[in-house]
Amino acid sequence: MAFVTRAAVLLIVVCASTDGYKTGPPISEDRTICVTLYPEGHGAIPKMSPPPFRIDVSDTCTTKDPIFVTISTTDNKTWFEGIFVQARSARGGNQTYGEFGTNGDPQLQGLKCHNSPNANVDNSIAHSQAKHYFSKKFTWKPPPNGVEGGVTFLATVVHETEDFWMEVKSPVVATPCAAAAALLPKLAAFVLTAAIAYYNCAGQ
Repeated sequence: MAFVTRAAVLLIVVCASTDGYKTGPPISEDRTICVTLYPEGHGAIPKMSPPPFRIDVSDTCTTKDPIFVTISTTDNKTWFEGIFVQARSARGGNQTYGEFGTNGDPQLQGLKCHNSPNANVDNSIAHSQAKHYFSKKFTWKPPPNGVEGGVTFLATVVHETEDFWMEVKSPVVATPCAAAAALLPKLAAFVLTAAIAYYNCAGQ
């Protein structure tokens, strides 16, 4: 069963087969999971309701330094059992970028997916043990040349085997930071134009 994700970069959470993927996504057995981020072995479709989880980043731009990425529950009561996360272009596509780190957490594991410009590094991250989690924190380092348009972390988050959400998204992270800085003059010009228009209207 194919499942095409919509735009952006990703962060994803997965468990497996009837009991869920207890030790993480089986990418060596099913390479398509790296592209679709869909846990086909669960025998269910993703929830369409707003996800009770969120993805936060420690910085919205980075040139070469790692940043922290955190997946957590939004209601402090809905735990999750598994995650599978990738960083994808905010402009769309199914490639994952950069390198993930577990931040010393033995319940997480880096994975080397084939859908990446560099398949020799841990370009994805997932759980390694299916337990009840309320928050998980890990690191991400951008590729040397950055990613045009920035990246978004996309995640499939699994509460229980047949109870999971896809396309849980983070804010866009610009890389390199110069790309974000280049937008500031345009933003300032927009704000100035809007202010002038407002005062002209108010004076009439």
